[in-house]
Amino acid sequence: MQHNERETRESEDTVILKSEVLTLESKITEQHAQILRAKADLENNRRRAEKEIEKVRLYSLTKYNEAVGSVDLLRLIFARPEVI
Repeated sequence: MQHNERETRESEDTVILKSEVLTLESKITEQHAQILRAKADLENNRRRAEKEIEKVRLYSLTKYNEAVGSVDLLRLIFARPEVI
């Protein structure tokens, strides 16, 4: 009888351990999915930031070129008043 009780106890322990393993595997899967989503979010944010930086650069260059063109026009006007 003692042998059967030990086998029963070991069998119960095995069931408990298998259940814990399944629970932990489920948590790992969930956390892995969260990590993948976070990684995708970071990548999307990086891409958006790069696009915004490029927009700012283009805007800056446009405004700079407009300013330089205005300065050149003013220099031309003041250098040759007959242009007016």
